[in-house]
Order: sequence, then structure tokens, then C-alpha cells
Amino acid sequence: MCKTPCENNTSEKESRLRQKIVSLQSELQKLKTAQKARGKYRDYFNQASDGLVLIDKETAKIVDFNDHAYKCLGYTREEFKRLKMQELGLLESPEQRKKHLEHVHHKKGTAVFITRHKQKDGKIRDILTRSKSVAINGKTYFLSTWTDVTRQRDLRRNLQQSDKDLADTLSALKNLLQQTELDQKAIEAKIFSNLEHLILPHLKKLTSILHRPEQQQHLQQIKSKLNRLAEKTLGTPTVEGFDFTEKEKQVAMFIKHNRTSKEIARSMNISVSTVDFHRKNIRKKLALNKSGMNLKKYLSDHNG
Repeated sequence: MCKTPCENNTSEKESRLRQKIVSLQSELQKLKTAQKARGKYRDYFNQASDGLVLIDKETAKIVDFNDHAYKCLGYTREEFKRLKMQELGLLESPEQRKKHLEHVHHKKGTAVFITRHKQKDGKIRDILTRSKSVAINGKTYFLSTWTDVTRQRDLRRNLQQSDKDLADTLSALKNLLQQTELDQKAIEAKIFSNLEHLILPHLKKLTSILHRPEQQQHLQQIKSKLNRLAEKTLGTPTVEGFDFTEKEKQVAMFIKHNRTSKEIARSMNISVSTVDFHRKNIRKKLALNKSGMNLKKYLSDHNG
């Protein structure tokens, strides 16, 4: 039995309708799958421990963001949604902001830099920003990750300040020790001068005019006591060695305290050869040239 033209037309329409329904069902299924995947990635997006923001390159408006982005700055989601970058309280000049955006736009890969954000309550946060340019539906956006590094940078600044304070303290201590050493040398030089000019001349004079044994014995006791006093107080050779020059006295003191020629030269600001010259003179005046006795040992053994 043949179908009429009207029946054939109706059958074709039903077939096309069924195909369209099947196509719509397929598209709907794809849309549901996509929505499910989008919801899954949105969960990941919101659970990230760093702030994630998507910024429109042309308008500088934040078009998408995760929960951490607004919570770390103290805003609500609705407040944060209305903000533009320049309204966010970024502590940058327009020139700095432009430079950063151009750097992100032209750099291949991810640009990394530090910015400073102001929270809603006015507190300042140091933010490590990692940003890259992305294209979505023909438009250019900046996808950025914000990591709060305020605590780390505060610790670093505190450590740098502590290092500086320690260096200043050590420098002040070094200067104090140098000044103390200079003061000590000045005191020693004054004592040497008094012994040489006020006491020894009288001892020599008394030695020349007092000849009785008991008198010479008393004079020898005076010399011995002066000798022990000088060595314990100043670390110098015997009274008989007070014909040493000031430099020789200082070199003798350093030798007695086991200082090397290089160390003595550095302390006295003279050359090593000059120190060796003074060593030879000291040995000569102490009559040690032919004995081969160690100079440091001799000075230590004669410490009263």
C-alpha cells in the first residue's frame, strides 16, 4: 500500500526530530560532563593554599579568583569581586604596575616578582607573585598565583638587622680593645719613663757612693724588688735591661707572650724585618748571642 505525499512528509519530519533529540541529548550529556568536571576543578581551585586570580588584561579587572585570594586580604567574596587591581591597594606606582604587566605579557613562561598588598584593615603583606599570560576565547588574561611571604621576609629583614647589629657591636668592641691596648701601652711607657728618669739615676748614684757590704746588699734588694715589680706588671726584662728602647721593650713584651714576628709586626704596624732587628738587639743586650738560649724562654724564666 503506497503512502500519500502527506504521510511521507510527516515521516521525514519525525525522523529529523528524532535525530535532533538524540543530538540534543548527546550535547546535554557533554554539558553535564563538562559541568561536573568544571565543578571538580573549581573545588581544586578553591582549595588551593595560595591565592589564584584571573585578571582581564584590558580592564585590569579580576574576573575569577579562589577563596584564598580574598580571604587572605580580609575581603568578602562580593567585595573582592568588585575590585580592580589598582583598587586592591597594591603598593606600586603606576609605572611599576605597568612594568610588571608588560613583563608578564611579553615573557614566555611565568614571570616571578614581589608585590606589596594592603589588606582591608590596612596591614601590609609581602606577596610573591607568579604570573603568566593566557588566551581564553580570543581574549588575553593574566593568570596569577599569590603566595604570602610576609613572615619569611620579616625574618630575613630581622636577621639582616641582627647581623648588622652584631657587626656594629664587634666593631665597637674591636675599637674598644684597640683603645685599651693603646692606653695600656701609654701607661707602660709612663712607668718605664719614671723608672728610667726618676729611680734608676738615684740607684746608680747610690751604687757609686755606698760601698759598705750591707749598703750594697740593700741596694741589690731594691733592684730585685723593682725587677719583679716591672716583670709582673709590665712583662718586661730585668731592671738591668732598662737601657732598651721603647720599641725593644714592646717587642720583648710580645715575645714573652708567645707572639710571632708577623703578629708583632702587625700589632706594632712595623715590618717583620724591623721586628727581627729589635730581636737581635734584645739578645745582644741580654748577652744571649753566644748562648743559643731561646729568647722567649729566657724572658719567661726571668718573670720574678
